[in-house]
Amino acid sequence: MKTTADDTEGMKIALQYYWSCLKRYPRSLWGIALSMPFTTLFSRYLPPLMIAHVLDKLIKHNYDASDLLGSFGGEMALFIAVLLVGIALWRLVDFFMWRLEQNIQQDIAEHVFRHLQSLSLNFHANNFGGSLVSQTNKLMGGYVRIQDSTIYQAYPMLWGILWAIIILAPQAPQYAIGLAIFSVIYLAVSWLLAKRIYVHLARFATAESKQTGMLADVITNIGVVKSFARSKYEMERFHTATSTTRRYLKRFAIAHQWQMNTQGLMSRVISSFAFIIAVIAVTRYNANIPIVFLMFNYTLTIVDQLFDFGNSTLRSYNRALSDAREMAMKLTLKPEVQDPLHPEKPVFKQGAINFENVTFRHDGADDAIFEGFTVNIKPGEKIGLVGHSGSGKTTFTRLLLRYSDIQGGAITIDEQNIAHVTQDSLHEHIAYVPQEPLLFHRSIRENIGYGDLAAKDKAIIRAAKLAHAHDF
Repeated sequence: MKTTADDTEGMKIALQYYWSCLKRYPRSLWGIALSMPFTTLFSRYLPPLMIAHVLDKLIKHNYDASDLLGSFGGEMALFIAVLLVGIALWRLVDFFMWRLEQNIQQDIAEHVFRHLQSLSLNFHANNFGGSLVSQTNKLMGGYVRIQDSTIYQAYPMLWGILWAIIILAPQAPQYAIGLAIFSVIYLAVSWLLAKRIYVHLARFATAESKQTGMLADVITNIGVVKSFARSKYEMERFHTATSTTRRYLKRFAIAHQWQMNTQGLMSRVISSFAFIIAVIAVTRYNANIPIVFLMFNYTLTIVDQLFDFGNSTLRSYNRALSDAREMAMKLTLKPEVQDPLHPEKPVFKQGAINFENVTFRHDGADDAIFEGFTVNIKPGEKIGLVGHSGSGKTTFTRLLLRYSDIQGGAITIDEQNIAHVTQDSLHEHIAYVPQEPLLFHRSIRENIGYGDLAAKDKAIIRAAKLAHAHDF
């Protein structure tokens, strides 16, 4: 299992990756950044301020009971207008948010798809396909979690605290300062608790990905499982995986409960403190009731937002980053086999294949599979590779296809080094039938025509008949 340092590094990589995606859309970012402050003001902080104004008129009897419309008509119209502006501003925020999410979700999906295709077969042989799919979905879902939590919770909360201080400072400066200090302390404590919880969530996410990969691996090879009567054996292995996942989830749950208890206690203390101050201020110091109402209202609003931030927002951040960590780190991997910076155009005509003094060993292996290996295959010549398992038959083919790079020598086709052309152009000139049957979950027509996407129906039908697959 990963160490705490690895978990933290993965979190940083995920954050950096998400930020690199966001920077591509400055208009949407600025739209949200500029509209949210006023959205928060109009939807949460101006309405109580207007109510306090009306309350002040009621307390001072500054109205005509026989003409309520004349006394409060302006306030009513303004109150409704403020609410409508708040709704309109929220829709503007939603517009920018959805625009941002649509673009970035597509960018992430295409980036991961392109990157995974560029990685070597060795990478894919050592990683469950199911785990990679799960990690991709988690990377995309993690962005949505972070975006929603930031736009709808964290960012409005920060502006809410600022607006409350600005509005209260002229009337109750000491209380405004105290509210600001409490907010900073609460946020700091929440952040420290969240850092401890992140470790448990990261390990839970890793265990969950392994569990998903194991499930996909067994389902993919279900025929082998049934043929060897290994259903019970696989069930025991899967039970071990689910037990590990459950154990890390339990540790997270315990840590999360401690976090909620701490933050819940802090929230209740400040709410009770605000209530006591309100009562004492009015009864003993004859404080202005509308101002006291405003103080208490803003305090409860901020306390609720702070609690949601500590309980929900930070949890979403933790879950999103722990989910995104694995795929974000894989996106930093460089392909083992890379195309040349200035590729040559293939000039393969006859098909003469030469292995010239080739040396190759797998990563981490002491012994070379090929050492000074030389072989010449004439155009049109048919050969067979014979040898025991591990003697290099499959490796020979993989090197010709440049699925791996050699450590010495050269492989040429018609005297052109295959490392000097792009991998796609090389593969376009080689007809390769792998040992194992490989099928996409698509139509038979699409599978047969995969080698030539421009193939006509007549050619595909002919190929199907030759393969005795026309009646499928």
